[in-house]
Amino acid sequence: MNVGQMFPSEYLKAEDILGKQVTVTISGCAQEEMPQSREQKPVLSFANARKRLILNVTNANRIAELHGNETAGWTGQQITLYTEKVDFQGRRVDAIRVLTQPATPLAPAQPAPAQPAPIITQAGALTPQAPQTAIGQGAQVPTIDDDDVPF
Repeated sequence: MNVGQMFPSEYLKAEDILGKQVTVTISGCAQEEMPQSREQKPVLSFANARKRLILNVTNANRIAELHGNETAGWTGQQITLYTEKVDFQGRRVDAIRVLTQPATPLAPAQPAPAQPAPIITQAGALTPQAPQTAIGQGAQVPTIDDDDVPF
């Protein structure tokens, strides 16, 4: 059994969305007392989701950048969640982040690039040209929308 499954939580964890971009609709934001620390923290709830997200300063600022500083105005707005590595207590860990630009949709399969024309040298020999690759191309991140929220 996965350790994360041994200790279920009502709050969203990075492993709940690891490797995906999940677009959700905010259904509310409220201050809640955290069970272990008794500290008050803002918590987002989402339409069609069982789990909620405890907001940290980074994510709150990112949502404010997208939808304004008043949390009451966030209800009904969409955000995209993803994970990234962050430094936390001297370790690199996965953390949930709010994307501040539109989610990257899955790209349709691209046909293989045509072979470049050979280069003819001064001696008349044919030399194949090295294929050109675009800088920054990488694997597409799966995107999940509101209707298929996995948490």
